Amino acid sequence: MEDERFRQAEEEEKQAEERRIKKELEEKRWVEFEERKKRDEEERKRMEIERERLERSRSLESKDIKITDWKYSELKDCINSSKYEGSTEEAREEFHRRLKAYQAWKSINLNRKKKEPAKGANSSPSYNSYKSNVMSRNELSREVGRWVWERLRTGL
Repeated sequence: MEDERFRQAEEEEKQAEERRIKKELEEKRWVEFEERKKRDEEERKRMEIERERLERSRSLESKDIKITDWKYSELKDCINSSKYEGSTEEAREEFHRRLKAYQAWKSINLNRKKKEPAKGANSSPSYNSYKSNVMSRNELSREVGRWVWERLRTGL
């Protein structure tokens, strides 16, 4: 009887161990499935982006799209990833045209800022003339010292 109970307990332990192993395997499979699903989604997104780039460069070859309407990021993507020489050249030319326009605008504005006086509280002509008529603290203390010295010397 004890042998039977002992065998039955061993069998239950084996079955419990088999269930635990089976559960672990199912969990591993589920994790692998989720990871594969995530990788597939990332790959699908990459393929979609590459397809869009390819379509853009092909349409550029057939002159369907105006390259002047593109954003800087699209120009950069075309320059860096296009397989068609013509589209890359056109994108590069458009990028340099915009860069030259920006640099010209920047130099004009810098020159204008240098010519104009700075705007602010201390830049008005009345303040500057007032400031030139006001003594600094050191100048004032020297003047007061001279005045006191003169009074003391002359006997008030």
